[in-house]
Amino acid sequence: MIVVGVDENGLGPLLGPMVVTVCAFRTPNADPEYLWRLRTPDLPADDSKVVFDRNRLARGETATLRWLSLFGVRPAHYAALAAALCAPPLVSLPCAGAGHASCTPVPDVSLPLWADPQTAVLPDEAARAVARNLNDLGVVPLALRLHALCPGEFNAVLASGDINKFRLDLSLMVGLVLHIASRDPGVPVLAICGKVGGMKSYLPWLSACVTGDWEVLQEHPQESAYRLDHRVTFRFIKDGDAAHLPVAVASMVGKYFRELAMHQLNRTWRPEGRPVSGYRDRLTAAFVDETAPQRARAQFPDACFLRRR
Repeated sequence: MIVVGVDENGLGPLLGPMVVTVCAFRTPNADPEYLWRLRTPDLPADDSKVVFDRNRLARGETATLRWLSLFGVRPAHYAALAAALCAPPLVSLPCAGAGHASCTPVPDVSLPLWADPQTAVLPDEAARAVARNLNDLGVVPLALRLHALCPGEFNAVLASGDINKFRLDLSLMVGLVLHIASRDPGVPVLAICGKVGGMKSYLPWLSACVTGDWEVLQEHPQESAYRLDHRVTFRFIKDGDAAHLPVAVASMVGKYFRELAMHQLNRTWRPEGRPVSGYRDRLTAAFVDETAPQRARAQFPDACFLRRR
């Protein structure tokens, strides 16, 4: 069967992209403990908030690049990473796809950015051990894929008022999972997702996302589960990134992509200043105010810089 971990990074910030990521494995056993056996000291996996720290980004980057390599993704720069992972935009972008230096992945951000290049790859002996482990377990890394919505796309999707950011998050999760499922028709798929917005009942939103035969398996505060067309099971689990390895890896990849995006945004608008996270805090508010004159001179629209919701 195929087990897909799904996670979101950056649902609530003021600046930078909202990233929804899927990480898929083919496995003979969907038990969480079985897949955790892939984790080793050389190949750590955990909730991205644990792996990454704003003062220790090198550690998170090293771990994430090592996981990316298992899926055949070995990017030399940020643009290559985006080309390997990103799904197409949902709507026509305000910039008509032309982008801007602050928000378009560019090749002059070489990877690794924070980590030592010598340690960002698995040592030969560790790589051989990982390969043996995958073979012994019968596990195959299948795919990594993500949606990264810049503020312009985020605002454009929500502009009609027909959808809020929680339903947007859910629709991106479902769409990415079904993309993975479409690659192997007939193979059972288990998608493990982080809870969205603290909801208990997802059925009305799932039905709005995808037409099909939806079956409710359970609805509890800790977990809500549904099956689509007797084949694709969605489990929405509280703290899923701490309990399931595929969700943890998805969380790490999404966090890494967002950190690279924020690095590019910071260096474009205030290269000499203290980097900001983009979250709704005092430092980000000051960054927005201080860069306003520069953005006005560049005719860079607020709708492409600031999220409206």
